[in-house]
Amino acid sequence: MVAGNWIPDLLNFSNAESLMIKSGSNSNFIKLKNLVKLKVDKVILMPCGFDINRTKKELKYLDKDFDAFFHNKEVFLVDGNRFFNRPGPSILESLFILCEIIHPDIFQPKPSNKRWIKL
Repeated sequence: MVAGNWIPDLLNFSNAESLMIKSGSNSNFIKLKNLVKLKVDKVILMPCGFDINRTKKELKYLDKDFDAFFHNKEVFLVDGNRFFNRPGPSILESLFILCEIIHPDIFQPKPSNKRWIKL
């Protein structure tokens, strides 16, 4: 599933882009064959309702074909439940997290199991 709603706007504000969903569109399922065609260097996983530990546990259930997609890409896990899956006062912190991941040379990265980690 590709994140929609306000996530494309957050990516735009952090000088990145959502490649499959436009701002304001609902999150949508994507076929693996379309996903592997994307030319990306970073992948940020933010499953709805999942914190980082739950996402790590669920990764082992991914289809083996996803390994090809993740190969040679930086993969990050964020606390989707707390920072990305619902609007609220933490939306500014969500933007800071994306900026740290996307521009670590400008924004001092502060990874932690409560915000984001790199796999």
